[in-house]
Amino acid sequence: MKRIDYDANVIREGADRLYRTAMVIAILVALIGALVGFALIAPMLAGILERGSSEVVGLARLLGLLAGGVSGGYIGWRMGFWLRLRAQLWLCQVSIERWARSTAHQPTSAKG
Repeated sequence: MKRIDYDANVIREGADRLYRTAMVIAILVALIGALVGFALIAPMLAGILERGSSEVVGLARLLGLLAGGVSGGYIGWRMGFWLRLRAQLWLCQVSIERWARSTAHQPTSAKG
């Protein structure tokens, strides 16, 4: 069996991928929220206002789109937090390992 050596670049690449995934999740959930807001919230707002004019429906659609997009973006950002946190832990481990290797090879000075 081939021996696998430590490679910090693999961990850094994994952390980069986690960050990208977190960003994609936030964007996708924001888009889904905007679509849901457009499809569900807008008709409810128009019904509550009890007006069927195109201006009211257009405003209700815009408000539904914005409310759904902002809500979805926040939810997506919160979902991505755990991925970003995991990436930070990985990068911290790489930093600790680099520090440990650099101090392990330094001679200790004798105090007397």
